[in-house]
Amino acid sequence: MKRLLSVMMVLALFLPMISCGEPAQAIWSPPADATKAYTIECSVTGDRTTDAQGELLAEYRYEIPVMEAVDGAPDTVLEVAETFNAEMQALLDSCMTTGRQLGTWSREDPRVEGGSVYYSDRLTASWREQGSILCVTFQRYEDRLGPHPNVTYNAYLFDLDRACYVDPLELADDPEAFREAVAEQILEDLQKDADLQLGLYGDYADAVARWNEACVSLEGEALVVTFSAYTLAPHAAGPLSFRIPYEEAELGEGGLALLGLTK
Repeated sequence: MKRLLSVMMVLALFLPMISCGEPAQAIWSPPADATKAYTIECSVTGDRTTDAQGELLAEYRYEIPVMEAVDGAPDTVLEVAETFNAEMQALLDSCMTTGRQLGTWSREDPRVEGGSVYYSDRLTASWREQGSILCVTFQRYEDRLGPHPNVTYNAYLFDLDRACYVDPLELADDPEAFREAVAEQILEDLQKDADLQLGLYGDYADAVARWNEACVSLEGEALVVTFSAYTLAPHAAGPLSFRIPYEEAELGEGGLALLGLTK
């Protein structure tokens, strides 16, 4: 039960709001000297807490991508950027709820040794476009001096044509066929590791079936599903990642076209 609550709390922090309308027309026809309707840059928010001697007690550093419409882009592009940025800002605000308290917590924790043992909270971001989908992947590292740091992973998929965040299952023509095909391949990969098989939770297949709730990123020619530590097995201290080639994922012709994979 504790593990389930922990997973639910992580999902509540990371899962984007899913609200897509009908497919839209291209958001902008750029002039010949422009390649994109927008730019994306990394915004960093951070702070440090030190003791009277200037020794570090706590620090946080959060990265989020920020989309900005290029000069001359119409209002439709501005609206796309606003929609994208609003969810990224909500994620940053959630992180800052913790970040603002780290200094207080660290001063009250006798385990903190200024400069050598301190609280840390970091969110790093990377992103890439795959066809019409902008994929933003996050890794969060939290160290509050427990038995081990807490490292979680998640990804956001943003449909640039419809200007909304989507669940990974929405990439496919047949979401259920897509879910089953990816889950089957993950289960097959797990069965190849005899040692890991022995240590899996009894309900690990249920977690695999909900792989779309894990970190689903788009990388090159494959979909990559990453489960954070302890999601599938109590002794899997690190993340477990599975790479599924797009051609084997039952995306369908429409799904492949959405990801720019059809000729």
